[in-house]
Amino acid sequence: MNRGILIIGLIMLFIGSYMFLNSLLTITTGHIFDNWMTWTLYLSIGIILVSIAPGVLVWSYTKDIEKSHKKLLNQPSWQMIQIPLLCSSCHNEITIHSLEWIGPDEARCPFCSNEINVMTSRY
Repeated sequence: MNRGILIIGLIMLFIGSYMFLNSLLTITTGHIFDNWMTWTLYLSIGIILVSIAPGVLVWSYTKDIEKSHKKLLNQPSWQMIQIPLLCSSCHNEITIHSLEWIGPDEARCPFCSNEINVMTSRY
């Protein structure tokens, strides 16, 4: 997560909650008639900050997902080739370097020229 954006979102949430609760205390104690301008300011700023802070917190989380998604897209793709260890006809050991390739997914045994099943998978 982007720590800077996360901290800003948490600070906005705490300050907005404090201002909103302070405006509610002003109403309940009856001091609203003395400080109605302060009450209006605290209530307005509190509502705005409490409304925006969750969006900032979600944004900090999505920035992290976006970065990890870009890392996955930039990775090279791989191809894995699977061949049997022994030829089914002559029972000689087969390595990938000793095969005679006759096509993209077709190979022959170098000892008996038997076709070998080659399985490929891409990542």
